[in-house]
Amino acid sequence: MSVGLPSDGIWFRRLWDIPSLGALPPTDVNREKLPGHDLVPEVRRYRWEDQTETVVVSWGWVQAPPSSGDDHEDEQGETDRDAPCHEHMAPLFDDPDCSADRLLVGLWESMELPGKAEDYHWQLEQARERLLSKRLSCPSLVDAFETVLWLDFRLVLARPDIVLRRSPEDGREVLLRVDMIDGLIGLYETEGYLREAIEVAELAQRFPGQEAKLADLQARLEAVRHERVG
Repeated sequence: MSVGLPSDGIWFRRLWDIPSLGALPPTDVNREKLPGHDLVPEVRRYRWEDQTETVVVSWGWVQAPPSSGDDHEDEQGETDRDAPCHEHMAPLFDDPDCSADRLLVGLWESMELPGKAEDYHWQLEQARERLLSKRLSCPSLVDAFETVLWLDFRLVLARPDIVLRRSPEDGREVLLRVDMIDGLIGLYETEGYLREAIEVAELAQRFPGQEAKLADLQARLEAVRHERVG
């Protein structure tokens, strides 16, 4: 089963098939050699008495580990299979000794595998967290870290439904965590690239609650200009 947020039943053969993504693979991957590359899910729709509908994207079943306690486990000891992109990265995320290079190879491979938009978002989030800790001791990872952040940002720009929800109280749009925005802005601020940070903040205006970031960056850039003139 796909991880994360409520399902709309839409899945993709690979991340790069998502319309309006505006990004290309950073490296060549032979997806036909990857396990699960040709897996097609079953999309099930359930309509309830209150006329609401639940859509489930099921990737099949696998044998559950003994005493897994999985909420999705059935009576025969089977459990919902994760999306192929998630299955591909799970062993790497579970390995505390996984190198940054191996993690990145696996990440770009996983982006070539079937999944839902939120599955890819989840993989990129997990990769960002692990690369962040490794980047502190390996400055050469900055470019790769930036690539992962931008790809996740472009993904939520193309599919804002991943990170937006309607408030049950007043119907307003509520933004979930978007760490990649703060990550990009922080990265550019640290390097002194205020214009690039402003570019990120301007794109982030498509989401609620991002106005203060842009105003602060614009004020800082204006202050720098005045200092140079003075």
